[in-house]
Amino acid sequence: MKIAVVMPVIGLFVLCVGSSALGSGVADRSAIIRFTPSTDEESRVQSLMLIDSYYSVVRDARKALKNERMGLEGRVYAIHLLGQMRAEDAVPELLDLIELDAEPIMRYTAIQWHGRFPAQIALSKIGLPSVREIGKRLPSENSPAKRKLFFAVVRSVLGVEPGLSYLDSTLSQNATLSVESRKMILDVYRAEAGL
Repeated sequence: MKIAVVMPVIGLFVLCVGSSALGSGVADRSAIIRFTPSTDEESRVQSLMLIDSYYSVVRDARKALKNERMGLEGRVYAIHLLGQMRAEDAVPELLDLIELDAEPIMRYTAIQWHGRFPAQIALSKIGLPSVREIGKRLPSENSPAKRKLFFAVVRSVLGVEPGLSYLDSTLSQNATLSVESRKMILDVYRAEAGL
């Protein structure tokens, strides 16, 4: 597993990639990508290097979510990284892990700033792609706890009233969802939002 931090530093992008935080066997690497192109060709090449590094880190973080050996702390850091990188491709995995509770490790690590439900925070950072996928999954989701976290993402991204309008519109278009089920989902959303 690779962990990355991309920092703009006066004309540079520093990409630090390593495994020590998550304990896989991948050798630590770091690259300083000087982003001060002097020609159009240099600009294109450096842009492609940066994009390639981004996708490599996202791919490895997604793999970490499925790795049983990662442990809770490693998975939480991978979730946080995916949110920070606004990794739209990771939305399905993050929705599957939305109930992952980081509370057991919050006391003895720097995890507090990831929140108790880090996937909820990551999905909120990713934004509209998360909300669209929630709209697709909501009708078939039976877990009240998951629905509550889904609603928190929708409210965080869209706001309370626009979130309600979006869900109403999306659920209305679902031909397999009964009117009663739609009303129940929206009533729960309203109650949680204090409407």
